[in-house]
Amino acid sequence: MTPMVVPRLDIKNVVCSANLGMRFDLTDLLIKSQKRAELVPKKNCILMKIPSPDTTAMLFSNGKLVVTGANSEDQVKTAARKFTQIIQKMDYPGVNLIDFKIRNIIGNCDVGFRILMEKFAAAHASRCIYEPELYPALIYRLAHPSVKILVFVSGKVVFTGSKDPRDLHAACEQIYPLLVQFEDKKQVDHQELDAKADTTEED
Repeated sequence: MTPMVVPRLDIKNVVCSANLGMRFDLTDLLIKSQKRAELVPKKNCILMKIPSPDTTAMLFSNGKLVVTGANSEDQVKTAARKFTQIIQKMDYPGVNLIDFKIRNIIGNCDVGFRILMEKFAAAHASRCIYEPELYPALIYRLAHPSVKILVFVSGKVVFTGSKDPRDLHAACEQIYPLLVQFEDKKQVDHQELDAKADTTEED
């Protein structure tokens, strides 16, 4: 029997938080940034971006820093340090990066086939929510590890809600065999028929 090959999971976003050890007047910081930052009134924070690593930071008046967009823990740590250094050079020499924490890691994979969503939802009703009229993804919650999985009919799967990338890989290994049982075979048949039709036309 051929062993099941689990699709590759890619880490797409690592989110961290930290504290810079002081409070900020956001208007003052915005002026000192010389257009390197922008104010986000709805969140009452300053938004900053750097190209390497390609990340975004939100800085709040209480000194809280949130960094998103990194592809690894090392990247997000590097980005947090760079944002701290940028703010220090804006005439805030007392800034220090403290209380650094990974808050969330997001990854995704493609199982390579379409999924019979209604049947999957019915079979796993105790663990999932599927309301396509409100949200296109089926939400499946694993208990161990504690990971939220978003399953789309196309076969795209998103993993979130953990602070450890190993949890996401373990979740992928658990959900894939379940999804295989609900592969949309009709979709495969249609593709095969289309391929045969193309071959016939060429002949």
